[in-house]
Amino acid sequence: MGQKPTTSRHAQREERREAEFRIQMTVQRVENFLLLSYMIGIKIDSLRLALDCEQARLRFHDFLIMDKRSSDLDFWYACRNIECIVESDCLKTADILIQNYLKPGSRNFVSLSYNIRERIFDLITRRRNGDAVSINEIKNEFSNAEKEVLFTLASTSWLKFLQSKSYINW
Repeated sequence: MGQKPTTSRHAQREERREAEFRIQMTVQRVENFLLLSYMIGIKIDSLRLALDCEQARLRFHDFLIMDKRSSDLDFWYACRNIECIVESDCLKTADILIQNYLKPGSRNFVSLSYNIRERIFDLITRRRNGDAVSINEIKNEFSNAEKEVLFTLASTSWLKFLQSKSYINW
């Protein structure tokens, strides 16, 4: 009988150590996630600032042409401007964006998540078939595409650009 409580205490101590370790690892993962989110947020913010400056945007676009990724920036810019388009022109603009950037095999194909791409296709198709799809729904989905492309640019091409001779010698 005397050994059971000792084993039990030992087991409890081990369980407590394991629980503390799991908590420590969880805290570390959360801290790493927050740091990464902060870093990506800074990159996105700096990219947004640069894209608002015409000279910086053109310099970045030239870099993207060399990197064969200029269609990403062109698509981002078109999506950004879709908010300003009047309702009667929205479907025409959406068709142009689909043909030029979203349709598989298009010359300027932009890589988007399957969900966003399919949602855009679905909304346009349903609107054309007379379903009750508002232009705002279509614009919102292009806004989601814009955000995704911006995130992709900030986490890949923007970093390359900041380390390139084109940027350093500017």
